[in-house]
Amino acid sequence: MKPKVKYHDHLMRFVLAVIGAHVMVLYNDPQGFYEAVFTASYIRGFIASLIISYIIVYYIQGATIMLDKKYDWQADTLLRIIFQLVFGILVPAFVVFLLVTFFMWIYNINVFKTSYLRQDYPLAILMLLVLNLYYFGLYCFIKLKKTSVVGDHIVFNNDGMISSHSGTFFQNEENEAEKLQPTFKETILVNTFDRTIPVDATDIAYIFRYSGNVFIRLKSMKSINDCYQASFTLKELETMLKPSFFFRINRQMLINRDSCTGYRSEKNKTLSLTLEPPLQNEKEYLKLTIVSEDRCSSFKTWLNR
Repeated sequence: MKPKVKYHDHLMRFVLAVIGAHVMVLYNDPQGFYEAVFTASYIRGFIASLIISYIIVYYIQGATIMLDKKYDWQADTLLRIIFQLVFGILVPAFVVFLLVTFFMWIYNINVFKTSYLRQDYPLAILMLLVLNLYYFGLYCFIKLKKTSVVGDHIVFNNDGMISSHSGTFFQNEENEAEKLQPTFKETILVNTFDRTIPVDATDIAYIFRYSGNVFIRLKSMKSINDCYQASFTLKELETMLKPSFFFRINRQMLINRDSCTGYRSEKNKTLSLTLEPPLQNEKEYLKLTIVSEDRCSSFKTWLNR
């Protein structure tokens, strides 16, 4: 299972459901806004529409998360578009029809004898399309958002390079000497949708690249699905963290020495590590824990210091 993008948009989902319910009730209604909202028919229709909208909004979010795990927009573009159309538009469109039919049946109304399918249903499908575009835009926003770490006149830009922020950076020869010393970060800032989380470097178990993205797993995380997605590359994180505590075992993974509980030699002159917390027993994850042949000697020296 791939680590998923987390959509922390509970409030937005509720707002979208309310707006969708209101629009569906007042669509093609000849009454004005203030005349309509205080009528019993509006309240009855709004409650039914809000229930339907809430169900559909949460379904589409769940379908999007499911597809995020299996079909990346960049790596599996065509398949993702096809399945997003099926599970993000066609299936919820059918569910909307069933729910509307059910609510009309409660009031002894035959949906086929109303103008719903001709007038309101196309609007419902359009709103489903807008909702899918919202989650696609939110997905892109989360993926493309870069972390800028600003403090004491140092800025890590999108290229991972250090640049001067403002003013005179170095005051004297002592500061000049400090500039030449490699500096390592004690805290990594991780951006989620609604907040920035400071992660203590000592709490990191390992960092790995999967499906084109970089993920940070903490020692306290029980599931790999809880991983934070980093906006830095694996190479940038390697240069930020102390090499006495973190080692790049291959092109895909950087581990904390405390997370390695053992290793065994493999036939192809590589090493297979046992990590804590452990990865799932799936080939796609287990291959991440293999120390490449050219790094085995350095790894043993690093671990045995």
